[in-house]
Amino acid sequence: MKPLVYVETSVISYLTARTSSHLVTAARQAWTSEWWEVAPSYWDLRISELARSGPGRQPGSPT
Repeated sequence: MKPLVYVETSVISYLTARTSSHLVTAARQAWTSEWWEVAPSYWDLRISELARSGPGRQPGSPT
């Protein structure tokens, strides 16, 4: 059984955002994408309902 890991919102943000023109942010996006590809081999990844609903929104509230 793999360890359970809850993924925070910044990981999802880096994965879904357009590639940044800021060098450091673009590097973080690239590293996050690479990590996301291999992470499921080592961990059971989960995203909380709060992270899924996005910053500033309550789980279950209309979008």
